Amino acid sequence: MAKNTKKPVKRPETARREKLEALRRDQQRSERRRTLLFVGIAAAVGLGLIAAAAVPLIRGWLDDPVRRDWSDFGVSASAASCDEITADEQTGTADHRPDGERIDYASAPPTSGPHYPVPAPFTRKFYTPDDSPEVERLVHNLEHGYTVLWYDPAVLDAQQETLQHLATKVTESEDVAEQVAGKFLVAPWDTERGEFPDGMSFALTHWGATQGFRQYCGELSGEAVRDFVTTHPFSDSPEPNAA
Repeated sequence: MAKNTKKPVKRPETARREKLEALRRDQQRSERRRTLLFVGIAAAVGLGLIAAAAVPLIRGWLDDPVRRDWSDFGVSASAASCDEITADEQTGTADHRPDGERIDYASAPPTSGPHYPVPAPFTRKFYTPDDSPEVERLVHNLEHGYTVLWYDPAVLDAQQETLQHLATKVTESEDVAEQVAGKFLVAPWDTERGEFPDGMSFALTHWGATQGFRQYCGELSGEAVRDFVTTHPFSDSPEPNAA
């Protein structure tokens, strides 16, 4: 007896259900692929946005002057061609002169002497020739325990950023906080008031309780500045508790 090989005929309703089920499965697979693609793109975009935001933050953190080493600011102390620190006679304590009066000082720059009644503000740590206070005003800052780093204006174009960052380093670094207490500023020297010695472009000055101190350097050096403010702290001054 021959076998019946004829396939059963599907009813129209059954065939329609199977076709719809196949379409549904295809649609689900397509939706899963789209979802995975969207998730992948979103993750890539998210990582890109995070990186775009994080890179400047990381770079800023690494470039923060306070985190940088003293040797990053200019040359080493040994290469700065600094002379020995000189000690001057201290004069002018509480000797206030009228604003606008020109005062002739014994050295360029001065380490003590008569000065204007109001010092430069505590909040400013860096000045250019366009906005610098008068020398007579900055001498009052010296009386309050400041160290001033004076620079020859001729070096400003090449050194401005380094000078600004060094001012931040000195005033905010924990390394010298006890010796400085924020009393440090950088200002241009008015060369019409006297010339630095030949080959010198920078000068550090501090008005001590009994003497004035001065050091010239041929090159900018964060290490030399650190050594100077450590040796001559703000507490050694006629009026260390004044702002």
